[in-house]
Amino acid sequence: MSDLCVNHGEDDAPRALPSLRLCAGCRARLRKDIHDLGNLHNDLETVLAHGSSPRYGNRVSGSSSEPLPINPAVADHRDQIRHDLAWWVRYVAEERGLAGLPDNRVSEIAAWLGTHVDWIAAHPVAAVECPPVMRGLVGRARALVAPSGARRIAIGPCRGVVDDQACGGTLYATVRAEDDTRESEIYCDGTCGLSMEPSQWRRFGREYLRPQAS
Repeated sequence: MSDLCVNHGEDDAPRALPSLRLCAGCRARLRKDIHDLGNLHNDLETVLAHGSSPRYGNRVSGSSSEPLPINPAVADHRDQIRHDLAWWVRYVAEERGLAGLPDNRVSEIAAWLGTHVDWIAAHPVAAVECPPVMRGLVGRARALVAPSGARRIAIGPCRGVVDDQACGGTLYATVRAEDDTRESEIYCDGTCGLSMEPSQWRRFGREYLRPQAS
């Protein structure tokens, strides 16, 4: 078994943790993504009921009232989150011969799966397949919860360090519209927690580019 993280290209892959196939950053991100999906599923319910445009409305059968503001993209993604989490719960349970699965609440499903992150990170198939599925679900959910019309610009690999290993994330700049009350930011999609407001960008840019110039 290779000692490099399977979630990176071979040329820049950090070392996997002992007995695992994921590095510290990827394991932590997987754990966080699974945990966050339970909350995001609830957040999407709020958007589904209150935050969608009436143009997505579906009129209740037999009613003359205005259409309910139901966004089908939000409804579909809530179903996708439930489906994918439940699929991975069944996969882990079958592979490990486990019983006593959680009930059908997404928060419980996510909590159960979160307790098996190290097994997933050590499994030759799950370590490769599960993290990108969870990351994709989280990214799509966040885009639906807070659509802003903001532009996201990829900057480059993060140079942060987590547990004495390279973060492994990617730096992005989110540039928001003028009428958006939230600030633009630079952030890392990994686990180092880097996030900077515009007033910090110039200094950070000089520091970030310095190693490349040298």
